Amino acid sequence: MDGIFQGVTSDELLRKKLEAEADRRGNAVLYDRLKKVDPDSAAKIHLHDRRRIIRALEVYMKEKKPLSTLKKERSGLWGKFDIRIFVLNRDRAELYDLINRRVDAMLKEGLVEEIRSLMKRKWSPAADKVIGVRQIKGFLRGEYDLNRACYLMKLDTRHFAKRQLTWFRKDKRLEWIDVRPQDTSSKVVARILEKIKDE
Repeated sequence: MDGIFQGVTSDELLRKKLEAEADRRGNAVLYDRLKKVDPDSAAKIHLHDRRRIIRALEVYMKEKKPLSTLKKERSGLWGKFDIRIFVLNRDRAELYDLINRRVDAMLKEGLVEEIRSLMKRKWSPAADKVIGVRQIKGFLRGEYDLNRACYLMKLDTRHFAKRQLTWFRKDKRLEWIDVRPQDTSSKVVARILEKIKDE
């Protein structure tokens, strides 16, 4: 909607230096630095999101301009067309129950064996951070039992869902549609169409 930020080419040497500093001194040191040079980006990045903190600092150090400033220079569809964006929202307890059941189903359908077979291949750093992968790898390495891995998957997925909702709430252009347990997709679509027709 807001255009794609073309980005700044990465600097592996600078990135490794920042990662080493984060390993030594913690994310908070880099996060505090980002708040000073680019408060707008820092406000949108979680303290524990090391990858995005490092990327924002890398851009600032290379371009001598905050990432948030560079992103404002992009051009998207918003404002050029009549666009409505709807967010489907569920009751928190129901959402967490759906997450828990989905994790149970993934384990029942062979997630452990899938991760075990994939561990024989070379992993990208991003793949290693995917929810489910890191927890099952911990189990396969003997760091904890399968029940603990299942618990961590559910917990991390719930935290991720909460962060997504927080992220969406910041965008005042979004219109929220509550989805109830008995709703079918056609009922939700009808409710959206009704909302469009009424306004």
